[in-house]
Amino acid sequence: MPTEAWLSDFSHLLSPVPKGHGPLLYMDMETLRERPGLQKALKLQAMGALAFLPPSASGLLNSVLVAVDQAGQGAIVVLDGPINVASLMQMASSFGISSEPPKPEAYRDHQVWSINVFGFAVAVGTLDESTAVLGSGLSAQTTSAKDMVEDALDAFDGVEPRVMDDPRISQVVDNLPVGVVVAVFGDCGNLSSPAAASGLDGCLSSGASAELLGQDKVAINAVAVFQQEEQASAALETFNADGIRLGDLVPEKSIARQEGLLVRVRLITNLEQVGRAFDAFGLPGS
Repeated sequence: MPTEAWLSDFSHLLSPVPKGHGPLLYMDMETLRERPGLQKALKLQAMGALAFLPPSASGLLNSVLVAVDQAGQGAIVVLDGPINVASLMQMASSFGISSEPPKPEAYRDHQVWSINVFGFAVAVGTLDESTAVLGSGLSAQTTSAKDMVEDALDAFDGVEPRVMDDPRISQVVDNLPVGVVVAVFGDCGNLSSPAAASGLDGCLSSGASAELLGQDKVAINAVAVFQQEEQASAALETFNADGIRLGDLVPEKSIARQEGLLVRVRLITNLEQVGRAFDAFGLPGS
């Protein structure tokens, strides 16, 4: 189960994510900086969303959440850390050979900056003293980066529905153990056994977290939420009879158990294989 402190921090990062986004990917940036081997093994191409940040800024981040728009309009990135957004945007605009640094626009109690850098639109809005939300994409796309950021601010302020208002998502978030990388999904299509390659009947949502076990071992903790307890029981029987599969990951050990509508799975693997588990879910940029 997650700790109270972890759940509070994770929920805060999820608070600006509007309904209709997923998958959701959380990254503990402090740990990933300390463990470059883990970052390499995870193959987190989603970190490309931070490419425009200078090292001096990205090195200050405590954590990051990437949320993909299910309509295909891009992604928003929630940044947690002591970043000066005005200075950041001024530096970013210099890469686009802008004659003037961008000026913020007021959006209720927030501020929003918008720039274009070599054909890419970037917008950043402040949530509070330590948290900001970033939107980016091609300048010509239907939904602008500024629109994405303002939608996130609407969700944060409770003006529009949040992804956490969906009980399928909140159930997963409330039950996922702490991890250096955590992913939440709207279905269970990629969590299966060799005998159930098409997915799990009745599964509503799922999630996975990567827990460090020393220098070269990782535990993948997964949670699946089902419509009915009978469906959860059937999934557990399948796992126990035929084994557990997460993509093409071959675990050293695995165990599954049922808790009402939930099925919990724990896989132990070596560091080199951990990326295979998250690749299976089609994470942002993978």
